Amino acid sequence: MDQPQPTQQTLATGLGLVESVRVHDGTLWYADWSAGAIHRHDVHSGADEVVATVRSLPLCFDFDPQGRLVALDWRAGVLLRGRAGDPLEPWVEVSHLAQGAGNEVLAVGDGSFYLNFGNFNPEQGFPTEPVGLVAHVSAEGVARVVAEGLAFPNGMALTPDGSTLVVAESYAGQLTAFPIEADGSLGERRVWAAVPGSAPDGISMSDAGTCWCSEVPGSVVVGVTEGGGVVGRVELDRGGFSCALSEDGTELYVAAARWPADGNIADPAHDWDGVILRAPVPPTTA
Repeated sequence: MDQPQPTQQTLATGLGLVESVRVHDGTLWYADWSAGAIHRHDVHSGADEVVATVRSLPLCFDFDPQGRLVALDWRAGVLLRGRAGDPLEPWVEVSHLAQGAGNEVLAVGDGSFYLNFGNFNPEQGFPTEPVGLVAHVSAEGVARVVAEGLAFPNGMALTPDGSTLVVAESYAGQLTAFPIEADGSLGERRVWAAVPGSAPDGISMSDAGTCWCSEVPGSVVVGVTEGGGVVGRVELDRGGFSCALSEDGTELYVAAARWPADGNIADPAHDWDGVILRAPVPPTTA
């Protein structure tokens, strides 16, 4: 029997290609890639404000231990850093890491970050081999590639104990895990969960080890356990690009939008009809 869908609440509308949902210090944050804007949203009052503008598509960000935004301006080939509301300043040069746009920024907690890149120019066609990569940026600002040969890496998350990096490989329909070494290097990869027929995008890991995966083609957020068990679903009426669990793990915040029929995400005339949603985490099933 199909489970009833949890009630969804729309928090923000009239947006473009929304991504990079984050929950930080009890506040919801997200990026509108189309507008080149990072938003801060108060889920209690509904107040929504643009706190940073970066003309970069994609536009990915996370937070350092001091609470500063760290955002990737891939066109300039640099990581930016600064306080919300203040201009973001160049921090680390990353243009030497990859030729294609960066797709995700993930804070580790010790001041370092993981970035990933599709590592190809879509205007020149899509690769037939996995060419994506993951890079590590130390707290001191040293950037280096730590994993290669990924099939369009997308969302990233840490396992609850912080020992493993999980990367969504959209073109492979799987979540791939790497053990994290003391210096930020990544060990031998393994398939954390195969999800055949899917294209996992942004992901969020629960304290219990369930990975919630947003998906654009399927218009859904799916809860997956290690090994590939699907334990919960939140159906959407448009593509799911990113998701984040609330701090208490009871709610999911989702960035959703309508993918263009021709796949041209840079078309300024496309109406993404982007929204930010909130839904209760559905009861998981074994």
